[in-house]
Amino acid sequence: MKNLLTIVLGIALAISLSTHFSREKTVASCGQNEDMIVSYFQEWLTNGIAEKDKRIKNNPIKVVDVDGAMEYNEIPEVMKHSLYENLKDSRVCKATLFVNYTPDKEKENIEEINIRFQKVLTSPDDENNRSLYVSVSGLDVENMVGEGIKLFQKYHKK
Repeated sequence: MKNLLTIVLGIALAISLSTHFSREKTVASCGQNEDMIVSYFQEWLTNGIAEKDKRIKNNPIKVVDVDGAMEYNEIPEVMKHSLYENLKDSRVCKATLFVNYTPDKEKENIEEINIRFQKVLTSPDDENNRSLYVSVSGLDVENMVGEGIKLFQKYHKK
């Protein structure tokens, strides 16, 4: 069941990627395009938590920032399997998300979640336009959502 959830979430993420493109000429460094990264992870984290805890609809979270973005020298592997593809015009990055688990309350409760992602610049189209998008491996989605659920439940006890 856990593997099925990971596959379904991975497919949903891949589908959502096609709607979140921005025009670029070169791959920006890992620390650039912070608004785009925050937007992606806001959606992915909210959707991932909603799969396990429906209370998020009445208790939304807010990704407030991303910081410390660094580029990997080599593509991360788990048990000799690459988590990301070695694509031309791409960067594999790690960073820290700052997530407010009580944005509508008097006191903010901001927690950190470590993330990995890949920024990819597409090949030029017929008009020589290229698009930048972000992808996240299934394992990294699973880890991020797992951490997000634990922190959500910490602030929203049943």
